[in-house]
Amino acid sequence: MATTPRRQAGRSVANDFIGQGVTFVVGHFNSSVTMPASDAYNEAGVLEITPGSTNPQVTERGMPMLFRTCGRDDQQGAVAAAYLVAHAKDKKIAIIHDKSTYGKGLADETRKGSCGGVHDVLYEGLNKGEKTFRPSSPRSSR
Repeated sequence: MATTPRRQAGRSVANDFIGQGVTFVVGHFNSSVTMPASDAYNEAGVLEITPGSTNPQVTERGMPMLFRTCGRDDQQGAVAAAYLVAHAKDKKIAIIHDKSTYGKGLADETRKGSCGGVHDVLYEGLNKGEKTFRPSSPRSSR
């Protein structure tokens, strides 16, 4: 994964906690911070429970001291897709996300699960603070 300020901050906070002798962490809240922080916690044998990190890779990496208390993107996306298939079958829909790890992951899984049941006429990511909501170029979603 690319190094971003969030990733650097997550690893930095984890290293600080480890240096202070912390042995149990409830957090971090999002996947982009949890992933690098959990690498440090795993190396140091620190137990971590994340309440909001939904990326499947958080727990699929096989770290024995890392747990989550929320559903994964693929689980949440399947529920959203089932709802769309049940309530929007044969309708045109737009799937819009905020380009965050969570937003895009959930949108991707929802889109994947609703294949054949609904037709998305627009799949688009918006930048934070964006005020113009037009697709950058006309395109077919599927």
